[in-house]
Amino acid sequence: MKDDNRSSERLVALFLFGMVLFNPLVVGLFDVGAEIRLFGIPVLFLYLFIGWAVLIGLIAAVAESAPKDSKPTSPPTRPAD
Repeated sequence: MKDDNRSSERLVALFLFGMVLFNPLVVGLFDVGAEIRLFGIPVLFLYLFIGWAVLIGLIAAVAESAPKDSKPTSPPTRPAD
């Protein structure tokens, strides 16, 4: 139960990290115009796509590290009439 709570807390922390990462004020720091490019791609596009990929990777890592139930759960059955 404690590990389940810990992974929930990590997911909430990643949500807040994503909110800060894609906050318009932070994104505005990388909006330097199309004339500045890295590898031929505008800096803003690189920031958005790399930040998005990193966030998805971190969420996947937290989800995969969550403890698994040892017993599979079966759907509830209806009582016979």
